[in-house]
Amino acid sequence: MGFNVSDLQITTATTSGVLQALGGFKFPSFTTATRPSSPSEGQAIYNTDISALEVYDGSAWQEISSGGAFATWAGTGNRPSNPDNYTVGYNTTDNQIEVYDGTDWETVGLQNPSSPLTATGGNQTYTDNGWKYHVFTSDGTFTVSSGTDNIEYVIVAGGGGGGGGDVGAGGGAGGYRANVPGFPSGGGATAEAPMSISPGSYTVDVGNGGQGSASSPSDADDGQDSSFNGIVATGGGGGASWGSGNGRSGGSGGGSVSTRTGASGTAGQGYAGASGRGGPHYPQGGGGGAGGPGENARDNDNAGNGGIGLVNPFGRVTQVGEKLGNNSYWLAGGGGGGVESNARVGRGGLGGGGIGGRQNPNTDPGSGIENTGGGGGGEDSGRGGSGGRGVVILRYRLPG
Repeated sequence: MGFNVSDLQITTATTSGVLQALGGFKFPSFTTATRPSSPSEGQAIYNTDISALEVYDGSAWQEISSGGAFATWAGTGNRPSNPDNYTVGYNTTDNQIEVYDGTDWETVGLQNPSSPLTATGGNQTYTDNGWKYHVFTSDGTFTVSSGTDNIEYVIVAGGGGGGGGDVGAGGGAGGYRANVPGFPSGGGATAEAPMSISPGSYTVDVGNGGQGSASSPSDADDGQDSSFNGIVATGGGGGASWGSGNGRSGGSGGGSVSTRTGASGTAGQGYAGASGRGGPHYPQGGGGGAGGPGENARDNDNAGNGGIGLVNPFGRVTQVGEKLGNNSYWLAGGGGGGVESNARVGRGGLGGGGIGGRQNPNTDPGSGIENTGGGGGGEDSGRGGSGGRGVVILRYRLPG
């Protein structure tokens, strides 16, 4: 049977064939709260709260997908007023997908679509296994001409100088910050958050090492900060001289003299310096490193070693850092403590830390290795070793 009418309202109908409506069907409208209380399986309605069709599957109302597109609304005030659990939509005001968890709306951030970067800058560049590396051993500019993508970084500040003028302690390593998955940041922290970067020019600052002290009443100088795109690594703390006391706080802290407490490091960047001893021989504490604290003077015959640094995750390609073995390069080791005479000086921490100095038999203090951020070694009668300059290394994926 067939019939044609311009407008037809049906309370209940059953058909064994195809029911056609040339002008389209208008489904009955309900809010979530007023939906039929005893619906039949397969019953369909239009829910005005979520602006979508729903069908009853025999146990619950299910939203009918519209080609995979989410419902949209602008701003929090236009969200569905009585949503079901797990209602999903797209907020066009802040470009977030929002999910109702039964109590509140939770957002799922949408990142900008990634595209390969094209960039210049740095003192050296390398390509390896689908990555490009930019190494800054001095101040410069990183310029992204096209693309938007994540970038990984290792940022190391300049190391602190070693104490001196009279017997002095080791300098602290420069602060170490990194966001390379699977590798730590300094001070026992995990890798920092991913960084997305877009076209523009980005200033890169590489901190110089601090000068060692040649005056007993004065701590050595701190290292300078290194930075890139808002990430700042703090310069290493200067080591104490005999007349100055505790050393200076920094990315990693400078070592102390006598039995004073070594200076503190910066959370997420490095560790504290260590304590020294008095006579005889006057062995002093090591500076802190990115991977471990400075070592206390173990006894009157042994000054403290500098704290260990951290492996450079880009070392195999860039060969930046103190080399250990075939392909392992280390950064940000603390400086070793000095002694007066007839005792063992402190070793520099792996990662470019300088060895401690001694008056008799003479041993000159070591400076931190350049572009490692290593701390300078403490000295007896002369000037302590200088801290090593820092480094900034960036890498990103190449297309393909």
